[in-house]
Amino acid sequence: MVGNVMIFRQEKRLFSEKQIALLKQFAAQAVIAIENTWLLRELRASTEDLRESLQQQTATADVLKVISRSAFDLQTVLDTLVTSASKLCGAGQSMLTLLENGILKPLSYFGPHPEKFEVRKSLATAPHRGTMTGRAILDRKVAHAADVLIDPEHTSCAWQQLTGFRAVFAVPLMLEGQPIGAMMLSRTTPGPFAERQIELVQTFADQAVIAIQNAPLLDEVQVRTKELPGGGVPYRAAQDVSAQSRRPQSSYRSGSPALDRFRTFRSRRVRGNERVAGGGSTGYALAWPNRLHSVAE
Repeated sequence: MVGNVMIFRQEKRLFSEKQIALLKQFAAQAVIAIENTWLLRELRASTEDLRESLQQQTATADVLKVISRSAFDLQTVLDTLVTSASKLCGAGQSMLTLLENGILKPLSYFGPHPEKFEVRKSLATAPHRGTMTGRAILDRKVAHAADVLIDPEHTSCAWQQLTGFRAVFAVPLMLEGQPIGAMMLSRTTPGPFAERQIELVQTFADQAVIAIQNAPLLDEVQVRTKELPGGGVPYRAAQDVSAQSRRPQSSYRSGSPALDRFRTFRSRRVRGNERVAGGGSTGYALAWPNRLHSVAE
């Protein structure tokens, strides 16, 4: 039962059987039209879902190609991930921040306000619940607000007032169970982001973690390659890293070649007098070009 068809007239007399039969035929045709409309809507929705999935898969493959070509340039890798995530999710802007000595420092940005990014860098603070990024770090899970202007916990207004974003979500960057940063996407129109969009950004966040995780190893490979021109071992190590960088984060378990090399190299000299500290109960220290990033638990 999906509805009914009714006819009436002012005269007090019954409709004939032929008229009633004709009305039943029209009702049956209406049911067929309604069912076809539902089927067409479902088909269009399925086609749209398939189109979006294909678009995301294609874009992800393109991102992985860029990561593979730019394996020794971490900033390029992170910029590519941030830009691609924003475009694929229809977000007006996106940002990646890393924890450095307990402070969330912006490292990569995509959006219409690049000139204001320097201002955002000056607003770096410790993680707190007043921002989506801080909330994602503290809770170690996705933080999502359909409208920050009515979110009861959102108290950090400076960047919001500068860029006017309303809807926002942040995904934590997790390395061996510990947050080392976050990727945040936002747009100026209120409304929740789709689960598929959030899942896509989680995939990009995993790729960012892998790139950060491999940075000390790649620096060491570059140094050894320069010291041993034509040496086969550094070249094979670089190939291993390139292959590992295209694997999901879940594949980096104990015994993984890339992870074992990372653990080995983080205790060796990387550049000049800098050393990569080993992971202990107090946290990790990641090698970075020209500086050392300490990530406290």
